[in-house]
Amino acid sequence: MLLTLAGECGFDAVASEIRPDVAQGLRNIGIEVLEDTIENLAEKAPGSFDVISMCDVLEHVAFPLPTLDAVIRLLRPGGVLVISCPNRESKAWTSLSEIHENPYWAEIEHFHNFSFRQIKGWLLERGFTRVHCGVSPRYRLCMEVVAVF
Repeated sequence: MLLTLAGECGFDAVASEIRPDVAQGLRNIGIEVLEDTIENLAEKAPGSFDVISMCDVLEHVAFPLPTLDAVIRLLRPGGVLVISCPNRESKAWTSLSEIHENPYWAEIEHFHNFSFRQIKGWLLERGFTRVHCGVSPRYRLCMEVVAVF
């Protein structure tokens, strides 16, 4: 939805997807897809993007810091990075964990559960100048992080 909206608003929107079936599905609805890893794309086209969205991505990555570093190499100076993922330090997370009803403890496709403080620290260490966090309107217990490089 984000890519189609960006396209409708006049932006050049591109997806990065390594799963061939998902890449083809995106192409079928008119979205340009770079079928490669983020790390390879960062080597081929550093500084190519004004905005990169990692909505519901980082928690699925086994080694998030090399992926984050590659994403940063893809950003132009002044570029914006959006990260959406569960927030393990939210009050709702703690409350649901205390009563054994936190759905993310059973999410087998998530390698990690991050906090805003952790992500903010990583971004500031890597040269981001502004980092903002908000509560996700899309998913329970999640945060939306927006950072300017």
